[in-house]
Amino acid sequence: MPLPNGYSKFRMGGLACLYKGTDTAPDKIFGGGWPVKVGDIDIANHLLNKGKGSCWWSTSLDKFASALFGRYVYRIVGLNDMAIVANEAYCVVKKKGFDQVPFREQAEMSVYSVIPPDCIAGVFDGNDNYSYRPNLASRIPMNTATWIWPE
Repeated sequence: MPLPNGYSKFRMGGLACLYKGTDTAPDKIFGGGWPVKVGDIDIANHLLNKGKGSCWWSTSLDKFASALFGRYVYRIVGLNDMAIVANEAYCVVKKKGFDQVPFREQAEMSVYSVIPPDCIAGVFDGNDNYSYRPNLASRIPMNTATWIWPE
């Protein structure tokens, strides 16, 4: 599924892991991922309305920022062509400086429309000292990961 018209220039690129915090349990996410999301493509509205009504899924390059959004922090791989640098896109769309980006500390990467289950490498469980559980059905398995809080 290609990015919406005009957003490909903000493509994340590279091979970074993305993170998504939620209270939804691993059995559901590993089995179904995040389904197709239909809505407004305007990235500024997505950021200003905390994702409500948009076709974007919020993720982050920062697993610690993601931990603020739920018990589980999912590690997502292989979606770089479907993710955009949300803050950069916001600045261009709204013609504002980086200091005016809402929630810029969250390092958001917005994923267009869907996060398939085979792109979810694993999950950290906040109720179990952020222990890691791999998703054995992932197309890019990452069987180990550690959670070390920054000092």
